Amino acid sequence: MLSSSFEGFSQSLRILFEAVFRSNELILVDPHEAAGNVELGFTNLLNAFHSLYDSARTNPHVNIDWYGTPEIATILSIRNARHHNISNRVRGLYTYHLDQENPQDFIQYLILDYPETDDGGRTFQTLISWNDMDEMLSLSQSQNYLRASVPPAIREYLNSNLINSYSETYDLPKSSIFFNATPLIVNAAMKVVPFIKNHVVPRSLEAKHFINHFENVSAADTKKHVIEQIPVFLPVRP
Repeated sequence: MLSSSFEGFSQSLRILFEAVFRSNELILVDPHEAAGNVELGFTNLLNAFHSLYDSARTNPHVNIDWYGTPEIATILSIRNARHHNISNRVRGLYTYHLDQENPQDFIQYLILDYPETDDGGRTFQTLISWNDMDEMLSLSQSQNYLRASVPPAIREYLNSNLINSYSETYDLPKSSIFFNATPLIVNAAMKVVPFIKNHVVPRSLEAKHFINHFENVSAADTKKHVIEQIPVFLPVRP
């Protein structure tokens, strides 16, 4: 089961990349389809990571403090938000923009990414709402399905005080702040793979690549941000 779950996780990474890459052109032709493809790709990836979590927990040789590891807990918490329909399911940028009253008008957004890693690594962007994430972490334990110690740990890991300060610094509402989730997925996988590598038999090219990649890649520094302001408008058909 662990091998199958890692296979699914590896394939879901490829599928998400393809959805994001194709959305760059499709967004100007059919914004709703482009947004839906990215959302579905990201949700599938989160579910695949959760499946890996489920499989690893049943393996007596794998001992990971899942929710005690902020990198892992961050991804599991976003998956929980989507699974339980909490805080707008922590929307992607295109989905958020299409939810606005006039998506054909320009809206200014603040995009947060992370510095290039020591090995020169950068990832593609899967942009999700900081406002939705912040709201989810602020909910009670009965509402966000997270034990009390998890939200503060995630906030510290993501440097939430700094993120929240950007609203005043750049004179933009917090709802305009979006951050790249892809490096967070990499950071989480880096924490998991060393514990499961000896119990996974990779079959596909993707699984063979990622089982080694996540042990050798450098982690993203989530305490620092690379900031970009971008205007977005989408040509929605009447």
